[in-house]
Amino acid sequence: MKVLFLVLFLFIESLFAKSQPTLDRLQKKLHDSKNDSSRVIALSQLGLYYSFLNADSGMLYARKSIELAQKINYPFGNTLGLDAMFFSYNTIGNYTEARKVANNQLKSAENLPNRRLNAMARAYHNLGLVTREMEDYPQSLTYSRQSIQLQLESGEPIANDQAAYMNIGFAYLKLKQLDSALIYAQKAYDLSVLTGLNPLITAVLGDVHKELG
Repeated sequence: MKVLFLVLFLFIESLFAKSQPTLDRLQKKLHDSKNDSSRVIALSQLGLYYSFLNADSGMLYARKSIELAQKINYPFGNTLGLDAMFFSYNTIGNYTEARKVANNQLKSAENLPNRRLNAMARAYHNLGLVTREMEDYPQSLTYSRQSIQLQLESGEPIANDQAAYMNIGFAYLKLKQLDSALIYAQKAYDLSVLTGLNPLITAVLGDVHKELG
């Protein structure tokens, strides 16, 4: 697992290297927003962006997004803000709060008039991630499978939920169910090829092969 943590560190370092053009684009998007709904989306995107680089700033933007979404009665925007808030808590290792936020995200998603399945899939993915990090692997498996099922039902590209397959592969790896771990880690890798290789997925697949010998 030391390899996985090293890959995560290098991945975040690469985010810093590429960050300024992305930050400029997101700030311009916020500045150019024509209405409050667009501002909610821009704020949530800034919150998600900062969640991996500066959690305090991530929470600030996420909170602004949530507050504005609730003020204008924009439920989908509320789920976006909660998603950004989740990753800030998750990044600093406050898994208890991250799980609470993900549960609130799921409740919000369940009541959406449209895009409900996709938003629920995202919330279940986050629950699968945080329970995996809390080492509750059976619960992580349940949440991650639900995320995949909802993503399939939504009609959105399943490649967008590739991390759920990685979470399942990782959980099976920790549970020493290596055949299942290989199936899901390989699926995650195959999906990541379609969108650009994810170094974390590659690391999990490598760990599975190492355990298999």
